[in-house]
Amino acid sequence: MKISSPFAAARFTDVWAELTKHLPDDCWVNELRVTSGANGEQLISISGFADSPAQLVRLLEEVGTFSNTLLGAAVTFDPVERKQRFSLQTVFHRRGNP
Repeated sequence: MKISSPFAAARFTDVWAELTKHLPDDCWVNELRVTSGANGEQLISISGFADSPAQLVRLLEEVGTFSNTLLGAAVTFDPVERKQRFSLQTVFHRRGNP
């Protein structure tokens, strides 16, 4: 992973801290992307495995630091991991910046 500036690193660590607090223990993240949108918002893409990816959408929306959370691709069952493979997108808002 390449982080281009201390500002970007702070944003990434903010996102990671929020995710680790709120994602359930049965969720495994294998890919996390943080990019800046046209209006400066932080666009988050997450791929991984979970027992219930639909529940992840609800959980992230309830936190208050994520919005516009949507499952991206079709959710599929992975027989090796015995979990649902998912991809989702969301917008991250730093605390104090709705």
